Amino acid sequence: MVNMSIFALASIALQAASLPPVGPTSPDTTANQTPPQGEIIVEEPATLRERRKELRRMARNVLNKPRFSRTVAKFSEPVCPKVFGLPEDQAIAIEKRIRENAISLGLNRQSAPEDCQHNTSVIFIPEAQGTADTWFNHRSDVLDHLKSFERSRVLREKDPVRAWTYRPKRLPGPVAVPTSQGTAGDRLAFADGTNQDYYATRLKRRPNPLAGAVVLIERAKAEGKTLIQLADYASMRTIGNSRALSPEEVPAADTILTLFQEEDPPAELTDFDRALISMLYQTSPTASRTLFYGNIARRAARWEMEEKTQDTAP
Repeated sequence: MVNMSIFALASIALQAASLPPVGPTSPDTTANQTPPQGEIIVEEPATLRERRKELRRMARNVLNKPRFSRTVAKFSEPVCPKVFGLPEDQAIAIEKRIRENAISLGLNRQSAPEDCQHNTSVIFIPEAQGTADTWFNHRSDVLDHLKSFERSRVLREKDPVRAWTYRPKRLPGPVAVPTSQGTAGDRLAFADGTNQDYYATRLKRRPNPLAGAVVLIERAKAEGKTLIQLADYASMRTIGNSRALSPEEVPAADTILTLFQEEDPPAELTDFDRALISMLYQTSPTASRTLFYGNIARRAARWEMEEKTQDTAP
C-alpha cells in the first residue's frame, strides 16, 4: 500500500489543480529550428553488432538495476494510473495515454476498468512545496519501504522528478518446524519463507514483480511540456521501471527520459523506449538480466534499421 505521506503529497497537488494548464496536448511544430553550428565530423557508421552493443549498454544503464542474483523487475498485474495536481481534463488525458501505452506495449493485456484501484501515482507538486531536492532525505518516512541503495538512487536524481517502485509484501521470515529425527524439541529445521530469488530447485530464478510506482514532478518544470510527453515520461519511469538519466550521460539513442534535460526533447516515446517496454514484458519473468538487455537491444536495432531503410527508399 502507498505510504500515507504519498496521500499527503497528492492532497497538496490537488490544491494546485486549478492552476493554468501545463501545456498543449501536442508539440508545437511551427517553431523555428536553428541548425547546430560548429565543426561537422563525419564518422563511419557502426556495424549492426556494434550498434547492438551500444543499445544493450544503454538498456542496462536505463533500467533500474536489480540486486545480485535477481532478475529485472516489472509489473505482473495491469497498471491503473492516477494523476494528481493537474486540472481534471489534463489528468484524465495523461491517465488515458499511460493506459494506452500499457496495452500497446504488452503489459495490460486487457484495459483495466475505469474504477480500478490505482497502483501508479503521478503527482505534480506545486512550486510552493519547493524543488525536488528538498522533498526527501534518508530519514523521510515516505521512503521507509525502500532499501538503502534504493533510497540513495531516489535522492541522487538530478531531474526535477523523484520516482520509485513498490514490491509486494514479503512472505513471513524463516519458520522453525520440528524434524522427524530425535526427541521432540531436540532439533529444528527452518522453512525458508523469504526465498524470492530462486525456485526450490535452485535452477530457475523467481520473477521480480512490481506492485506499484510513484512519480513526483515539479509542476513548474512541467510547464511547456505536452501532455503526451509528460505521460510518456511517466510511462518509462513506471511501467518501464527506468531510472532518470544523469545530465552528463549521452544516451546511445533518443529517449523520452531526456524530457527535462534537452531543449528539444522527443515528442513521445522513441523507438528505443518502445523496444525497452515491449521487450520488458515479452521476455520471460524468470530470465536473466542479460537476456532482458539483449532482447531490448536487438529489437531497438532492428527498428532503427527498418526506419533507415524506409527513409532511403525511393
